[in-house]
Amino acid sequence: MINKKILDKFLKMAGDRLSGDWILIGGCVLPVLGIDVRVTVDIDFIGKTPEQQTQMLELMNIVAELGLPVETINQAGAYYLTKIEGYDQHLCRLHKGKKATIYTPDLYLFLKLKLARFTESDYIDCLEYIAYSKKQNIDSTLIRKCKSLLKSKLAASDLCDRILQLIKALEKK
Repeated sequence: MINKKILDKFLKMAGDRLSGDWILIGGCVLPVLGIDVRVTVDIDFIGKTPEQQTQMLELMNIVAELGLPVETINQAGAYYLTKIEGYDQHLCRLHKGKKATIYTPDLYLFLKLKLARFTESDYIDCLEYIAYSKKQNIDSTLIRKCKSLLKSKLAASDLCDRILQLIKALEKK
């Protein structure tokens, strides 16, 4: 099980030992932000460029030193991330280490990534990240962009009820 304490240690080690820019995505974004809503068992951690991807062995060494299995590092999210044009415009700096900077997605990018699969746990993650973002006084322009994204998915989705609930969460005061 991955919790905030383990993630904080991981981010410190990764920031000091890896180099370049890295992105933390998926369900592990929530506990690192202090949102304790569900258990996650992997760390979706992606190098921003192919140069960072060559550091995978060091990344596995880090998780092994934390007592986690090497398969804790999940690269599947890279597939979805690289399909999103301009994703780097939606990154928020989370941690600056000695050699690496680690980012998380803003609400728009988080939703876009989660909507690619949109399982029940993805839905819960989206609701929680919306609530967190609103407490952080999310920009109204970003809220409009998120609503537009969700509405565009309505017609093409068999998960309309979940998407409508996300729109309602964005509109709630």
